[in-house]
Amino acid sequence: MTNPYKYGSIEAESYEQQRTVYTDVVDFFLRHIKSNNFLDAGCGTGNDLLEIFKRSGLKGYGCDKSEEMLASARRRNCATEIRVADLDQEFPFDKIFDCIYLHDVLHHLKRPEIFIANSYRHLVGGGILLIGTETEDDLRVKFTSVYFPGALKIDLARYHPLGKIESATRTAGFSKFETETLALVG
Repeated sequence: MTNPYKYGSIEAESYEQQRTVYTDVVDFFLRHIKSNNFLDAGCGTGNDLLEIFKRSGLKGYGCDKSEEMLASARRRNCATEIRVADLDQEFPFDKIFDCIYLHDVLHHLKRPEIFIANSYRHLVGGGILLIGTETEDDLRVKFTSVYFPGALKIDLARYHPLGKIESATRTAGFSKFETETLALVG
């Protein structure tokens, strides 16, 4: 059976309005973003970019694989530049960033180690990669996992274990790997 769900086919306007901006996640990003020289990898409709711009006046860069989502992000005028990109391949920017982040995107990548290695190559010395994802412990206590146990099996197959992510960061050349748990307050 083929999956009828295709990310780019989602109506971007609906996604833009329905997708929650988690204030604690944006607070976390803003602790690390010091200039316009940052990349939101997998920016979708630009919700996080817009919130960062509203709160700090900073306009970074964004990329996503869906042109429909990016059209919405461009209309919001919240980034210096936005480009189509498949994060399982090379970045579309010929640029070095101070900070690269992705939020709730890594589990969509087939080969996260490619994204992590590309991030390392596209960061200035001392730059930082921020990955927002759910851990196995997070998945086990989600509403859908508790009340629909079959959903947990699906999520565990989609989300990359922290050990795999840490290993990919070390292989790419990152010398430091830290985790921080956020409350996801909307």
